[in-house]
Amino acid sequence: MKDSFVFYRSFFDSLKELPDEQQLKFYQAITEYALDDTEPDFTGLEKSLFTQIKFSLDEANRRYEESRLNGKKGGRPRKEEEKSIEETEKEEEKKPTLQTEKPPFFEKKPPLKTENLNEDVYVDVYVDENENLNSSTLSQELKPQKYAQEVFDLFEKNDLPCCNKNFISFLQKDFKFALEYIHNSEELRGVHSDDVIQAVKNYISVLKNKNTYLKNKYTFDRLVKIKNFKDFLPANFVFENFAAWDKKQAETPKPIEPTVDPFSELEQVPRVCKKCGKNLKRKNMGSGILVVQCECGAWAEYNNNKKAWEWE
Repeated sequence: MKDSFVFYRSFFDSLKELPDEQQLKFYQAITEYALDDTEPDFTGLEKSLFTQIKFSLDEANRRYEESRLNGKKGGRPRKEEEKSIEETEKEEEKKPTLQTEKPPFFEKKPPLKTENLNEDVYVDVYVDENENLNSSTLSQELKPQKYAQEVFDLFEKNDLPCCNKNFISFLQKDFKFALEYIHNSEELRGVHSDDVIQAVKNYISVLKNKNTYLKNKYTFDRLVKIKNFKDFLPANFVFENFAAWDKKQAETPKPIEPTVDPFSELEQVPRVCKKCGKNLKRKNMGSGILVVQCECGAWAEYNNNKKAWEWE
């Protein structure tokens, strides 16, 4: 038991965003923990916020105990780099507060309905890598934070939207919502984490290829919800299926139309020259003009109106 403890300004700045009723609950919890080592029975979002406060209280208590023990031993020479407890505490107050502003990775929730309602509540979504994100939502073998890190790295390196490249925000929003959707989807429920990661890689390979029709840059949360996300999974992925329509047309060979010899439709075609008796060569001059020609210079043209060959 202790008779006093350090209450940092960062505590006040974080808690003043909460409704009065919830503020009182946290002040009571901080006091009981700091003086009597009694931890509150918080869960979920409240546990997340108190965990940060608890860390600061534990650090202050550790420094106090070190100082007290050294005092019993008569103290020891103070090194230049060492600082007094008062100096350390002043520096602690100068450090960034837990949340003095509404950071990008805090979700805005509807205000709690209490008698002393003052402001909207901004709360953190805490993810412990040793626990399931939602105990029922994760059947993957990878721990949530490692799983999220691999997906986040792929999105960040390929310039895809990922909460302004803030991993904490990504973990608490895009990743969390995506896995909840996967768990609740009949088609995707139970998909292995490795397959989801490979699906992201397949999506990126299609997106970066200029010969495909896919041009949209999705968030991870949005990607798993598109109709054809399952087509990116390793078992279903066929890159050619994402080729642009005009490219598919270009790659499809046109049927070869059989050529018709126009001379074959005529009843009689001269075979030898009238002048020298040598064999004639047939020539299709186009536009319906048919001629036979000899190397001696003689030639004849078929007159379609007269249905006869005329020699020149």
